[in-house]
Amino acid sequence: MLSLVQLRKSGQAGDEPLAARLDRESAVPRDDAELPLTHRRPRILSVGDDSILLYSRRLILETAGYAVESARGNLATVEQALLRDFDLILLCHSITEDAVHHIVEASTRIAPQTPLLQISPLDNPFKNPAHPALVSADPAALLCAVAGQLANHAEHYADRTRAG
Repeated sequence: MLSLVQLRKSGQAGDEPLAARLDRESAVPRDDAELPLTHRRPRILSVGDDSILLYSRRLILETAGYAVESARGNLATVEQALLRDFDLILLCHSITEDAVHHIVEASTRIAPQTPLLQISPLDNPFKNPAHPALVSADPAALLCAVAGQLANHAEHYADRTRAG
């Protein structure tokens, strides 16, 4: 695992830029894409503008057993990523409110069944019903919120499967 000092030095002369490394390392194997959520690693799309936050958050989530793909916060990149099947979309506090609005709109249009969580830079996030559920940036709180959202999503998926 890279230290923050190594991460901050990334991108200097002779090193691969962190954004390029993040793009290269975030490829998620798709061999289990057709399996139900209860029989595979949950797939999370993590969206943000800060490469170091995306990288460290991905490490935290992967260590907890999730398959994570990171995307920079521009809408075109996110729309392309939304075409793939994710179980959760995680929005970093590093993206602007305007970008959040556009990403929520795009995800509602492209992947309406996929739940969204937005990370708040505050320890006690303010809940805004017009935006995705907010969660603290604290790793333990984040993992708890992710697990809760995925459990709800799996339950909803199971109900849809039984009904269909």
